[in-house]
Amino acid sequence: MRLTTLFLLAACLQVSARALSQTITFSGERVPLVKVFNEVKKQTGYLVAYNDQILKLARPVSVSAKDEPVDRFMKEVMQNQPFEYTIEGNTIFIRRKPAPTPTGSLGEIPPPKTFKGRVLTEEGVPLQGVTVRIKGVPGGTSTDENGQFSITTDKPSLTLIFSYVGYAEAEVVVENSDAINVVLHPRTKGMDEAVVVGYGTVKKGDVTTAVATVSSKQLENRPVMNALEAMAGQLSGVDIQQGGGQPGGANIKVRVRGTNSISGSSDPLYVVDGMPMPNALNAISVNDIDNITVLKDVSATAIYGSRGSSGVVLITTKKGRSGPPTISVNSSVGVQQIARKIPMMGKNDYLQLLIDSKNNSWVDKDPVNNKATDDNATRQAHGAAGSTKYIIPDGGSNPWGTFRWNILDPADVAKMPNTDWQDEIYRNALLTTNEISLSGGAGNTRYVISGNYAKQDGIIINSTYQRFNLRSRIESKLRKNLTIGFQLMGNSNNGRLQAQGRNEALGGWGVDLAALSMAPVFPVKNPNGTYADMARNPDILGAGQPGYNPLEMANNRYRYQKNYGWSAFTFAEWEIIPNLKYKFTFNETFVNNENSFFEPSGVNDYGVTTTGTTSSNAQDRTRSYLIENLVTYNKTIADKHNFSLLGGYTIEDALLGSISTAAANAPTNYVQLVAGTPVTAVTGASEYALQSYLGRLMYNFNQRYLLTGTVRWDGSSRFSPGHKWGFFPSISAGWNIAKESFMDNVKFINDLKIRGGWGVSGNNSIGNFEWQGNMGVNRYPLGSPQTAQQGVTPGSKAQNNQLTWEKTREFNAGFDMSILNNRITVSADYYVRTSYDLLLSVPTPILTGQTTILTNMGKMRNKGVELSLSTRNIVGPVFTWSTDFSISHNDNKVLALGPGNTPIFPASKISGGPWFRTAVGYPLSTFWGYQVAGIFRDDADLAKHIQYTPGKDRPGQFYYKDVSGPNGVPDGVIDANDRTTIGNNNPKFIAGMTNHFTYKDLSLDIQLTSSYGGHTYNLLFKSLVKGTDGSSGAPKYLLDRWRSPEDPGNGKVPAVTTAGRGLDGSGSSYWIQDNSYLRIRNVTLAYDLTSRLPKRYGIQRLRVYASVNNLHTFTKYLGYDPEANTSYYYDSPDGTGGSQVSGADYLAYPISRTYSLGLNLTF
Repeated sequence: MRLTTLFLLAACLQVSARALSQTITFSGERVPLVKVFNEVKKQTGYLVAYNDQILKLARPVSVSAKDEPVDRFMKEVMQNQPFEYTIEGNTIFIRRKPAPTPTGSLGEIPPPKTFKGRVLTEEGVPLQGVTVRIKGVPGGTSTDENGQFSITTDKPSLTLIFSYVGYAEAEVVVENSDAINVVLHPRTKGMDEAVVVGYGTVKKGDVTTAVATVSSKQLENRPVMNALEAMAGQLSGVDIQQGGGQPGGANIKVRVRGTNSISGSSDPLYVVDGMPMPNALNAISVNDIDNITVLKDVSATAIYGSRGSSGVVLITTKKGRSGPPTISVNSSVGVQQIARKIPMMGKNDYLQLLIDSKNNSWVDKDPVNNKATDDNATRQAHGAAGSTKYIIPDGGSNPWGTFRWNILDPADVAKMPNTDWQDEIYRNALLTTNEISLSGGAGNTRYVISGNYAKQDGIIINSTYQRFNLRSRIESKLRKNLTIGFQLMGNSNNGRLQAQGRNEALGGWGVDLAALSMAPVFPVKNPNGTYADMARNPDILGAGQPGYNPLEMANNRYRYQKNYGWSAFTFAEWEIIPNLKYKFTFNETFVNNENSFFEPSGVNDYGVTTTGTTSSNAQDRTRSYLIENLVTYNKTIADKHNFSLLGGYTIEDALLGSISTAAANAPTNYVQLVAGTPVTAVTGASEYALQSYLGRLMYNFNQRYLLTGTVRWDGSSRFSPGHKWGFFPSISAGWNIAKESFMDNVKFINDLKIRGGWGVSGNNSIGNFEWQGNMGVNRYPLGSPQTAQQGVTPGSKAQNNQLTWEKTREFNAGFDMSILNNRITVSADYYVRTSYDLLLSVPTPILTGQTTILTNMGKMRNKGVELSLSTRNIVGPVFTWSTDFSISHNDNKVLALGPGNTPIFPASKISGGPWFRTAVGYPLSTFWGYQVAGIFRDDADLAKHIQYTPGKDRPGQFYYKDVSGPNGVPDGVIDANDRTTIGNNNPKFIAGMTNHFTYKDLSLDIQLTSSYGGHTYNLLFKSLVKGTDGSSGAPKYLLDRWRSPEDPGNGKVPAVTTAGRGLDGSGSSYWIQDNSYLRIRNVTLAYDLTSRLPKRYGIQRLRVYASVNNLHTFTKYLGYDPEANTSYYYDSPDGTGGSQVSGADYLAYPISRTYSLGLNLTF
């Protein structure tokens, strides 16, 4: 490391020495002084530091110089100016000339006092060239390369003003000469703020599209493994749902202005430092991120063409800064706990519910002859033999042996276990993050190296995740017109996962669902050391029902996930002539994902005790290449006409491969490999390429009238010949009203801009070769004598030579405004986004021998409004308070489907469906089912309402609304014709608010997020409520159940049964719940110790903090989390196997509440 530092220092000193010998050639009449400074910077590389406020006093410059040394040129330029300058290193400092010292005095002059201090950035980096002046007094001083300053005055107390280009001005009241430490914050809300857009940056005041940005300040010190978790609720129009709490943050769903595809992906495109990177948020540590910008409207995303229809997330990483080497350490440790448990019944309540459910089902079996008071002998004699649905454990004999306990005897009940299965599987889990970075630069070279290690133990036992990240970047200005750079990012992730929820078709149970489904009367283990469950312990409640021990599943099933990858890019930027630049970039990315599973023999899984092992391993890998060639040209004519042009050509290629293996019956449980018989293996390979031409023109007249136009042509290998190319244009315009002369006297408005845009972008997020048909194999009797010969048959999917891009067209209008000296900043947008040529799988004629064909037939619309508001409520020398608020609404509607606009019912792996329907005129994938109208209270109610099975429906059972019949009108019968749309997952609005308080060196941040008006199909609730099956655990919700006409409960909870009644297991409005919530997402209290540390320690910043994530959620939702989403149990809305169905909860991994402590250290 020491040798590396010496080499870098030597190289930088050489570059610096060459820069100091540079000369300037420039001529002009009455040129603005700031333009001259910009020319100095361009030709020499010198940074000209000044206060933009005092520069308003500058006079125009007339100068003519050819190959003139810098110092001489500056002397000539600064003649007749009210400023003075100094050259220190590669920085020219501009200061206002001090006022002449008055002569003579009246009375005794107090001795002068010297005030000293230091100015730092938020990251603790010293700021050189900060102007420091006394309020109300001309002149001042500036900070040196260590950020230090010294100012002398005869005033016993004063107010110091600190100003620096790109940073908000700060005022500090000083009453003694102790060390003064000041932190300057970037000017983030003004129109001069730099905003990252596609292939470049522009000033916020010149932006004509809808963009939203979060800074590193808004992301830091969050106990999260994924930056998306920290972004949630901070950007209007960006819906980030944490669908589950699996370690590593893998279940996060992002939607920018809604869902834009029916069968394709609606995930945004992620771009890191200009390079598209699908696995971006696994490859980057949160602390490596400088800012994240989301391009929301199509006029902004069209520059990315075929990949921009669902929004673009631009991630900019931190870069090295000129100055001595700086080491930063960020470390935190936290404890996670389940944020919210589902209240479940204990032993006594559960046993009473079990008795009621068996009695109700026994009476339902024969209402005339069966009575709830019948004993087991009577029940077995009248048809209940061999069924636990009706037999009550009474300590007597039964078809499976003898019951261990008599649940009707309080003395026996007292001996029974009372296991809280949630307490058995959930735990307090550790979360640690540690990062160290080295950054700096000398002369024209800057560098940064960082490494991160994070480990997150899951709140479910035996689940864990760890991640390693490494990043290095170096940039060097070899000549005044040539800059090169290189960046390398690597990551390695691995963890042990636990299955979650349930997949009924495949029999799969997750640990979390098993914990809720096991009755509390089972012990964790039997006296012989085996795990207790229904299969092993029929003497407790009987036999034949599913019920798997969650601890056995958590301890003895091994699911591992391993991922690693790297991304490297190098670039060279050449300024061919002033204002004309060419940039070449080459990027290569590699990603490898591996998932393995091993289950030893003897595990009671899916209701069967396996006699042999089960194992599998699946790996996929992707290697991609990207070459970009970009040309930019910036030109200003007559000081008013500002042009910026961009042209580019890019080419991308990706190679994909996969292999999966599976086996059973390995000879031992101790070697967790894919071994045994039979062994199966499947391999796959694929490739795709993308070729693109792009262009952009940005023009503004005198910073008032703004115009931006972009075009992109994309050619993709994923489409058929003749349809591979797509054209994606956009145009947007803006008007900076605040810069008009008629606004000069409107002092309270600082900035006011209206803007609008239109554009078209595409979506190529489909599989490779989807336009081609597939083939199958079969055996045919051929030859003489005939023998079975293998042949090729048409597959299920027909070929479509006309298949082309999905496209999205959008109109956006909005405004940006700042008032009251930028104390209040508002941005608002209205948009209409139409996606068309959407891919749908539709039936083909049976004569073709194939069943479906993928076609461009769908159409869908999203429209909505967004509002962002930032306020500086209190700005004082000691106490400050600021607020950021965002809110957005999106309305989704399907406009067209396949032939005849026939509704689509997604295939479901959950019994009781269909649960969803996609139909014209409705949002995508609305909830589908029966409309529950109430619960029969008594026989009078049975006579009053329509029964599902007349004569057999019982009090305590649901009754339903008669919606329709075969002829489209209600017919007095409850059947499949009465299914209807009963809700959807789309909220009416989502919102977020962050309040930031500071008091001296203390700071407090409180972030709230909310969603209102959305609903969830709570299938977990359905599983727990519809029937106990003689063994399942029961939620306390059922304490308010119907028990009798005299005791109907709260009128909202049906009677319990073991056999079920009517349609209670089918999709209905009863299982739909409001998922509105208000969440205290994060509270962080921090204390900056920097000002209290002696300078000899060399510490630039020391900050400690305490943080709580997911402190509390206010909601009426009855599941673990109102954001939970287990849509992976469904096919896509068109049945092609996608994952756009959203809004079902069959128990995702619960989220955690995290308490953490951490520190930020820079030296």
